Amino acid sequence: MNQPEPTQAIRNQIASMRMVYYAMAAPIIIFPAIAYFLIETGALGPPDYSLAPLLQTIAIILVPLCIGAGYFFFKTSASRIDSKLPLSERLRRYFAALMVRSAIFEGGFIFCFVATILTGEILFLAVAPVLLFIFLLLRPNTESIATDLNLSPSERSQIDSYQ
Repeated sequence: MNQPEPTQAIRNQIASMRMVYYAMAAPIIIFPAIAYFLIETGALGPPDYSLAPLLQTIAIILVPLCIGAGYFFFKTSASRIDSKLPLSERLRRYFAALMVRSAIFEGGFIFCFVATILTGEILFLAVAPVLLFIFLLLRPNTESIATDLNLSPSERSQIDSYQ
């Protein structure tokens, strides 16, 4: 049977996980603000709408594909984490899966950001609030960690102590 690990080490892992997760959400707020500023001030020159229809079509396919792929990858990876491993190791693997999911989510956003810079079309930035909402909805909290990792009551009490 797994022996309980020091609660402080678990708290540090969860705190690090949350900090990095929120840091990954920051570009979703900052990049659109920069793009909007550059477009409105004319720093990018006149808009070039010639690529906009093609890039919009790609974005309509790519953004949901990235969200679905990230979610599927995460659920698959989380379900493959062996419950016999120590809690700290499971949290480490969970964190890795969480970061990959976040990076896949951001892939669609990065495409839209680049499309905005290339064309000067602000409509591409509409994906930012949607993706930010999904990011915040799927943020790691004690409930989601316990559910995703199928934690035992004793393991759950170790992460429940960190709010």
